[in-house]
Amino acid sequence: MPLSQPSLPEALLQLCSACFLAASAVALASSRPLTSYLALQPTLTALAPDVVPAGSAATLITLKGRGFSLPFTVSVQDCNGNTTNLPVPDPKHPAVRLPPALLAHPCVLRLALTQAASGLPLAVADPDLYTLSVPLPPDPNEYHPWGGEFETFCELDTTPVPAHQDLVAIVSDSTLAQDFVLGKGTHVVMRLATILPATAPTTGHCLYLALPGMTGDDVRWGPNDVEGFWLATLSSDGKSIQDLQYLADMVTEPSGPLDQN
Repeated sequence: MPLSQPSLPEALLQLCSACFLAASAVALASSRPLTSYLALQPTLTALAPDVVPAGSAATLITLKGRGFSLPFTVSVQDCNGNTTNLPVPDPKHPAVRLPPALLAHPCVLRLALTQAASGLPLAVADPDLYTLSVPLPPDPNEYHPWGGEFETFCELDTTPVPAHQDLVAIVSDSTLAQDFVLGKGTHVVMRLATILPATAPTTGHCLYLALPGMTGDDVRWGPNDVEGFWLATLSSDGKSIQDLQYLADMVTEPSGPLDQN
């Protein structure tokens, strides 16, 4: 009686099992756990610097991460969603040189190892605001005339989120007439455009601030935040920062363990 041939799902399962066993054998032979091979996958973890003034000449950005063993490319997305691929020829000293065209206007650029990844934010700052003095981190118990809720809608509202940016809802008991700015670390990045909700709230006041180039991956709750983005208001003379508040304090506390990756 001829032997029956395995079905396609069975054949795929056998192939995957063989691949896993082969990888396990290699790991065992070199005294390395299989997870160590997965950890060697190229991963981008930080940029230096992570804020650059707009209008700069070509600027070298150091890439921090792991698993860089061969020359590779970095995908850079601007605030219009356009993507530029730039070479990283030396994996031992990974860095990418951003051309002036990418640094022409205030924006949060996104640098990633593939176009499918969200990437890391690189803030291109308004040169007139970049050098302003940034106040010390605020007292968490300090009174604020306004508050923010990241990636949250105003009451009863369904305003669509613009492409290639994120929104933060600003709520207050009174009308907000100040200019809002986005900051990162020790630098002011840009003035922010406001968007009125399609449906006004039944109580208080609410509006949206557009965050060009930002995504939900850029802001994590409280102590888990790594990017250090914040909002503040600009004084009437445009020379000082007031009422600084971190975006990390404008997200909902996670119910499960914090992701420290």
